[in-house]
Amino acid sequence: MLRLANVTHAYGDVASLRGVSLRLPPGEILCLLGPSGCGKTTLLRIIAGLEGDYSGEIRLDGADIRPLPAHERGFGLMFQDYALFPHMSVRDNIAYGLKRRGDRRRDIQRQVDDLLRRVGLAGLGARDVAALSGGQKQRVALARSLAPSPRLLMLDEPLGSLDAQLRDQLALELRRLLKEAGIGAIYVTHDRREAFAIADRIAVMDAGSIQQCDTPHRLYNAPATAPVARFLGLRNLYARAATARAAQLAAQAKALRKTTQTILIHPRGISLARPASGRSVELAATLVAAVFRGEHWDIRLRLEGDLPLVFSARELPAQIGESARVFVALEAVLALDS
Repeated sequence: MLRLANVTHAYGDVASLRGVSLRLPPGEILCLLGPSGCGKTTLLRIIAGLEGDYSGEIRLDGADIRPLPAHERGFGLMFQDYALFPHMSVRDNIAYGLKRRGDRRRDIQRQVDDLLRRVGLAGLGARDVAALSGGQKQRVALARSLAPSPRLLMLDEPLGSLDAQLRDQLALELRRLLKEAGIGAIYVTHDRREAFAIADRIAVMDAGSIQQCDTPHRLYNAPATAPVARFLGLRNLYARAATARAAQLAAQAKALRKTTQTILIHPRGISLARPASGRSVELAATLVAAVFRGEHWDIRLRLEGDLPLVFSARELPAQIGESARVFVALEAVLALDS
């Protein structure tokens, strides 16, 4: 449905986007994930038509949308601050776009009632939006965005102002509502947990470029570069040139390439018991630290050659300062570019 080719943008002499190319099939939820200042919001604004000073192509169903102003693109927008009308009721906020479009009053009432039910606000249509909680305001903003049945919904950190527990809950609800509506979406966030919960695919951005774009599962299990791995919270990263022991493991795993700069030992391949299948190596270590998280322990070991190793396990392998044994599946030793 949407295709970007070599989109480039700069603020003065500072490049904010560097040749971004992406595609969005109909009904897909694509997350732009990355740290602050990496270009996520700039890219969203360009697609939405709120920023026109760029080079490259953006096509919707094959047609160039650059000449179209934002209000003619048929896109819905939702932001972190909700942008609700404080002088209107919940119902009037949701109905705003439908009234501007000229829908009949009976159709508007039916659609608003349906949206209130879908977002869990049935019976609250007459309430003043100022009296709502943060989570309720977020639902109103979502319902208002969905009401005109946009061709594409664009969301910029929509859950950023909510607490962690409410974010987790609303992320799942948001995905369900988008899938029920069959609307494609581009979702901007810096929170990887949020992206994993919502996205069909995730595009990891860094310094204005797309580092990797893939499904959440493949992205986490096979990051292509060290910046992607770091942003996904994977910590067992070792410079090839500086860590002989990690390079030996990568060689055993037959993972080394000429372009390899960093070696990742993925936590999914670390265990306290020998794996039932696949090649693995047994390593001697010392338990350095452990933090109890309820369902598991976060464990930090020091391997031979002073190599740190971090992973999670249900049990402790030893007491702090004592020797331990750990098994590393060779399929989890990955070679990354810089």
